[in-house]
Amino acid sequence: MVDVLKREGPMTQTMLKEHTNMQASTASYLMNDLKSIGIVINSGETIQGSGAGKPGNLIQLNNNLAQFIGIYVEDNQVNVYVTGLDGITLDYRKIVMGNPTQVEQALIQVVDSICQENSIIRGIGIAMKAMVLSDGTIRFGYRDGMNENWKLQGLLQRLTTHFSGIPIVIENDANCTALLYQYEQKEDKMDLVLYLLNRIPFGIGCSILVKGKLLKGANGSTGQYFEKGSRLRSLAIDKTNKDEYLESFITALMPHIATTAYLLDPKIVVLSGSFLSDLEEKTVDKVESIIKSYHLPIEVILTKGNQDYDPAKGAALIAMNDYISSFIAKVGAR
Repeated sequence: MVDVLKREGPMTQTMLKEHTNMQASTASYLMNDLKSIGIVINSGETIQGSGAGKPGNLIQLNNNLAQFIGIYVEDNQVNVYVTGLDGITLDYRKIVMGNPTQVEQALIQVVDSICQENSIIRGIGIAMKAMVLSDGTIRFGYRDGMNENWKLQGLLQRLTTHFSGIPIVIENDANCTALLYQYEQKEDKMDLVLYLLNRIPFGIGCSILVKGKLLKGANGSTGQYFEKGSRLRSLAIDKTNKDEYLESFITALMPHIATTAYLLDPKIVVLSGSFLSDLEEKTVDKVESIIKSYHLPIEVILTKGNQDYDPAKGAALIAMNDYISSFIAKVGAR
């Protein structure tokens, strides 16, 4: 019921019952439980149903119960979103760093500031341009030749100590974006592969969702695209016009996308990230033409760098989902 409200927005109890295929008595019983713990509330608005009865009260998730911080480091700036239980953005901030060694200080500074203003922060999600293992260990925090040294080893432990009492989750940026894409499509069981194409610093993330769940491998390290020889990197940092070398970049990447599509047979393949931001329409047309030339049996979608797919929002979504699962599990245990 909570997931339906999160995806679809406010609705009446009757509408919830229909979405979840529950019996009316079961829906009523569970809704009373959710209201008693404050996770849902009446919105104060009504809507006329299809029948001749009186209008029904709209029910919504209670953003005054809990809110969540999502963070992403992009180039020399930190993108920060605060979202409610419904996933809607309530606040956005951008912090510009003087140099890439200030990442941890910038994270602590912005979270401290938000927590001082907001007493109902119940989770922090951080999207990283790195491989994140199941235990939160971060790999590839330093990449040769990219003039960055974020010194991220042990970051989760240090942040957990600093922000004691607030659960913190760190996840690969491509994985955050894949979950966010699914949420924005108002679906919960998508089979998709998402490539996150980042320009500065260069990186290719690759995330897999199977029936709506991240496929993370034995160590939880899925999220990085490996390429021996750095051919794609050399194309990515080419100093010529961005719109021109993007075509070469996509051409070089398409064999991997085609192989992945045939092996995994997802519903769709999604291309996102800063490489696709601010493109001219003619460039979009050329890139789509390159993709179509492979005649894949699976749709390949360009998000065109839409801010709606900022990994920070996906990180906040993961923190929110963890909170909801934990909160409801404790209530059920009682």
